[in-house]
Amino acid sequence: MVAALLLGMASGCASFSPYSIDEATVQGHLAEQIQNVSRDIQASGLPITLQLNQADVAIGPDNREIVVIDFAGKAILQVPRVPIDIRFSVEGKPEYEPEEKAIYVRNVKLLSSEIEAAGSAFNLSPLKGTLSDFASQLLNENPVYRLDEDDGAARLFGMMNLKVAIKPGRIALVPAGSDEEVQRPVR
Repeated sequence: MVAALLLGMASGCASFSPYSIDEATVQGHLAEQIQNVSRDIQASGLPITLQLNQADVAIGPDNREIVVIDFAGKAILQVPRVPIDIRFSVEGKPEYEPEEKAIYVRNVKLLSSEIEAAGSAFNLSPLKGTLSDFASQLLNENPVYRLDEDDGAARLFGMMNLKVAIKPGRIALVPAGSDEEVQRPVR
C-alpha cells in the first residue's frame, strides 16, 4: 500500500500542488527565532550587545529571487552602558535544505543600517561587516521555515526532491524540475 502511494505520488508530481509560504508566516517564524537572540560582539574595539526584537520580511521584491529582512532592536554599548535603537536591512537567497526539511536564507548582504540615540540618527557604516556577519550567522543557524513533519501531507511532500521558487510575497517549495504555478498556501 505504501509503495503504491509513493508510486502514485511520484507519477503525479506534475499535478502535485506545491507549498508556498507567505511573508507573514516567515515573519512569524523569524519572530520566534529572534526572541532570545542576544549576542556580544566586539566592534571597533568597543564591547556591544545586540538584541533584536523585530524582523519584517519582504519576499521577492522587484521580482527578484531574494528575501529582504528589516531587523530592529537595541545595541547596548557596555562601557558606559548605553542602550541605542538599531535598524538594519539585509537581503539573501532562500535555499531548501532537504536533510532538515527547512528553508534558510543564505548569501546574506547588508543593505542599510542606522542607529538612533537621544533623538539623533547615526550611520553605522563602520559596523557593516559586523552586522553582516551577525545577520549571516543568525540566518545560517535558524531556518525561516521548516516543514511540519506532524502533517502527513507535508511529510510526504518533504520526501520529494524539492527546490525553492520565489513569487512576489511568497516562497514556494516545488518538485525539482517543476515550473508549476504556486497554488496552495502553507501556514
